[in-house]
Amino acid sequence: MKFAVFHKNHINESGHTVVEVSIYMILISLFIMLITQTFVAILNTRLETRSYSHVGQDGRLILTRLAYDMRRASALVTPASQGDSGATLVLTIDGSPATYSLASGVLLVDYGSGDIALNGSGTVISSLSFTRLGSGARATVQTEFTVTSTAQEADGAETRNFQTTTAIR
Repeated sequence: MKFAVFHKNHINESGHTVVEVSIYMILISLFIMLITQTFVAILNTRLETRSYSHVGQDGRLILTRLAYDMRRASALVTPASQGDSGATLVLTIDGSPATYSLASGVLLVDYGSGDIALNGSGTVISSLSFTRLGSGARATVQTEFTVTSTAQEADGAETRNFQTTTAIR
């Protein structure tokens, strides 16, 4: 009895063709590109939000501090006369001078014990102006300034103008 040996030609079908691998590579590349663009958009939005927040917070802090000091002040020293304007404000609070001034984009207040910065490192103050509107015991000061973010966004730095009028009590 003879045994017949039959050999089957098996074709290895477990591999991938060049076309399939190319399609996978294209799909993975598109997916990575989409994720990268989304990540960049999130980072840009974060930067814009942070800049907007810094500008708003510093502006409100300055306005609040100025209003607080004006309520505590017994006299307005500088600007001296009605209609005078300048970049320095000097008040008398509890018999001591309190001086608001601008130096290198930082708004400073000095109560006699050294300068205190009113804005943070994320913003720059410019166009500071104190104008005396009233005279006598109810002296009134109009304050104007611009706060600009130091972070550069795609469409420019965040900038906002602030203005307030306060009077001595």
